[in-house]
Formats: sequence, structure tokens, C-alpha cells
Amino acid sequence: MIAAFWSNDPGLGCTSSDLAALAVTLSLQYGKKIVMLENHISMRDLKSMLMGGHYRSVIKERDYAMDYGVERAFRSGGQETASDWKENAEALIPDRLWYLPIRTENDEVYVYHLEKIITPLLSELNQEFDCVFVDLSAGKNPTTQLILNQADLIVMNLFQHPRTFTAALSEVSAWKDKLFYLFGDYVEDSRFSSEKYRRFFGLPEGRIGRILHSPLYQDAIYTGNVIRFITAGQNGGRHRIAYDFFHELDTSAELICPLLESSGHTQEEGGVL
Repeated sequence: MIAAFWSNDPGLGCTSSDLAALAVTLSLQYGKKIVMLENHISMRDLKSMLMGGHYRSVIKERDYAMDYGVERAFRSGGQETASDWKENAEALIPDRLWYLPIRTENDEVYVYHLEKIITPLLSELNQEFDCVFVDLSAGKNPTTQLILNQADLIVMNLFQHPRTFTAALSEVSAWKDKLFYLFGDYVEDSRFSSEKYRRFFGLPEGRIGRILHSPLYQDAIYTGNVIRFITAGQNGGRHRIAYDFFHELDTSAELICPLLESSGHTQEEGGVL
């Protein structure tokens, strides 16, 4: 199952942090074997949220030529064996959650190479893992179009800003049948509630999730301790820290989990951003 996480507004971006929260939760609670990757380079990337300072030691320990992470696929054309992929990725939760890092810091070079192999790469990963979570760029990126068409599920990261919300829905109308609507950094006492948007735009119940604004979760993001924070919450710490945050996160994971178990893979060629 390929799930693409996308937003139309890079300025409000919490797409990566929402992906990280759901990936960790689905791995811990439902035993999903998930591999994560990105189609862009960002200072607020998944490795900074999930690996923290550990990433620097990984760089020193690995042979960091073009044989590790996503860039290894540039040589192989995206074709690897199952054991190769698991060795090639960083295991964040043993036998549950993996991350394919990016070596280069040049976004233009990375996207240029990724565009050539993204389709076979995703197909291969889709055969070896329960879920492939892809963090998509909100800007102009030629691979975003390819990934959205290939994805089985598109998690549309939404915000409570009315103009941004309306624009987002118009941009993804071609893929409406495979959308899950996720409100990120959600503020409960805002007049622009998810229920108000649902009624006004006729969004389907059961396909709308929320991840609440939480200063504690923000701290975990900034320090690279997302896994530790969510694990503590899942192990009973939720009664001491951010109860409402974990309640909504669990609800969103419960809603999205059956969509990740749908069988059959179809590509929609007509979608255009």
C-alpha cells in the first residue's frame, strides 16, 4: 500500500510531522511494517524528527557513497531484493518502521535522479513492506505528480485557514476517491472546526482525521524524539502528557488503518496538479 502525504501550502507545513506521528502509531498499535521516504530535501525532514542526533553517528559509521538510502536506488534503477532494502534503510522500530535517508543536500540534483526511478522504486518497496509512506513536497516537484498517480491512498494535510482549505480541495479533486483528509496542528476551539468544513464541503465521514496542536509534540519534533514521545504515550504516559493529543492521534490511526489494508493497486493517470 502506497500512501502519499501531501499539502498545497509549504508555509503551514506539518505534513512531515503528521506522517511521522501516524507511522509510529500504526507501527506500534497495529504492527504495520512501514518504510518512509521523501521526494524533497528540507531542514524539517523526517530524519530530524525521528532520529535526532543519531543521524550524525549513522553518517560516520556507514560507507556513505551512493550505496545507502534512497540514492542507492539511483544505481540499481529502483530494483533491490527485500533483504537489500531492509539493510539499505534505517530501522527505527525493530521489524516495524524503516526510513530511507537522503545523502545529498542538493534538492535539484536529488529530484532529477529520483524522477527517473521513482515508479519502479515505489513498486518494489510496495512488494516488500505493508505500507510505503511518502512525504511529498508542497512546491513544484515533477515527482509529486508521479507519486500521487501511483499512490493507493492520498493523505491530504489540511489547515483551518479557509482560503488554504478551499484551494487544497480544488487541487486534488481528480483523486477524491482515494483521499483521506487530515487536519494537522489542529486547534479545537477555533471557529473553523473540522465538522464545519465537513458539512459545508460534503466530506465523507470516516475519512477525516485530526492531529491536535501540542507544544509537547512540537518539542519532540524539534529534538528528534518523536518515537520516544509517542511510545511513552502509547505505554500509558498519555494520562500524564497530552491526553487529548493522543486520543485524536489514536482515532485518526484507527480511521486510516482499514484504508491501508484495502487490496488491489490502481493507478490514476488523469490527475494533474
